[in-house]
Amino acid sequence: MSQFSLEDFTAVTVTGVNVRAEHHGPDQVPAADIKFELTTSNNILSEFDGALKSMLYKRDEEADRQAYVDGVEPVTDLPLLRTSILEPLKLKKEYAGYTLTVDQGISDTSCIELGQCEVNNFVVDCKEGGSVTLKFRVQASGLQPSVLGKVASLIGREVEITLLPPNEVGEPGAAIDASSDGDWFGTKDATDTFLEAQS
Repeated sequence: MSQFSLEDFTAVTVTGVNVRAEHHGPDQVPAADIKFELTTSNNILSEFDGALKSMLYKRDEEADRQAYVDGVEPVTDLPLLRTSILEPLKLKKEYAGYTLTVDQGISDTSCIELGQCEVNNFVVDCKEGGSVTLKFRVQASGLQPSVLGKVASLIGREVEITLLPPNEVGEPGAAIDASSDGDWFGTKDATDTFLEAQS
């Protein structure tokens, strides 16, 4: 099954941040919608649907021959648009349970990590030559005020992010966790609980 993800830190532009309140039962919790824009190879289309890239792009036989002579591997095997009359396309895909990590480029401990995110509102603008501009939205809720401030400050900035589905999320490390405000020093782990039980 195709599944969109950004496993390595990838350069993106934050095009918008909307801070809002979200209903969780009778309670309202702070939430944010973060809009991103990414320019990359059309290979990413296959993460949404295995047939999407070949539906929109075709091979360049002349470039294939030249690449064979030069010994240079092309960025994509399908660089030519099948038609030039397409406007940006909306993709009917939504994902849940993702973890977004934002590297602000300040220090190793300045990453922002948001868990249990929804990822949606995908729009892809296909370019001649095999590149695409992908726009999408990440929605996160239950954010601490300090984290909301950090997220809001990202508007208009170029940052690097990873975006991982639930089955690919590793240890958060020194990232700022939205649910704990980054204060992992005060969080009990299994060892703390065991030692307390023995005392």
